[in-house]
Order: sequence, then C-alpha cells, then structure tokens
Amino acid sequence: MNWPRIPFRLPLVVASMLMFLLSSCVDIPDSGPAIPNYNSQFRFIYLVPSLPTLTVSMAPGPAFSQFTDLTPGNFGSLSTYQTFSAGAKKMLVKAGGNAVDADTATLSFGADQRGTVAVVPRRLRGPRPPDRG
Repeated sequence: MNWPRIPFRLPLVVASMLMFLLSSCVDIPDSGPAIPNYNSQFRFIYLVPSLPTLTVSMAPGPAFSQFTDLTPGNFGSLSTYQTFSAGAKKMLVKAGGNAVDADTATLSFGADQRGTVAVVPRRLRGPRPPDRG
C-alpha cells in the first residue's frame, strides 16, 4: 500500500497558521498597560537642639529651581511620612524663614522606598574632634 506523500512544507504552514490564530486572541484593555507609581515616602527627624523650629525646603530635579517648604518641626520631633516622586531632590534647612546653612544637600529618593531623613545643618554640627594621631 502506497501512502500519498505529504510535502514537507505543509505541516510547517499549518503550524504557522495555528500559531498566528492563537496569538491574535489576546485581550488588551482599552486603557493600555498600567503605569507604575514611581513614588517614595520619607519623614524627617529634627536633631538641632539650639534652634526651636526648623523647616526643610525641597526642590525637585533636574532643574532644582523652585524650593517648596515641607512640614516644620521642633527638636526631636518626627514628621509623618510624606509622598514624593522618585528622583533627585535638593534640601535646604530654614529657621524662621531664613536659610540656616548656605549649602544644600542633594538626596536621591528611589522608587517604592520608605525612610527617615535626619535634619542636621552643617553649620550647627559643632567643632570637629581633634585628631588622635
């Protein structure tokens, strides 16, 4: 008994058509994929006993041009968690509306991070201990 020969390409063509038909049945919602939330949460602890009230001001990158005052705090107080967009931020510490230190600190807030930032201006850290060498 002689069976008819099936051309080699026929199974390949049938398999390709099945793959195409099965892969085209994917249901994609009209709104598209969900964009992840690139935020982080941080709180501030104020560690300057010589100043009664401090305020941290923050400027988001990349321009770092406009500072926004955050929640003021007293010595030893801990602020509540605040939500920020992830990325680099410049921080400036103010007392009574005036900058305590001319320098700003640049911090990087990672996505989906939660942490605590200790607020201690450089000018108020005290004298450097002598070298013991």
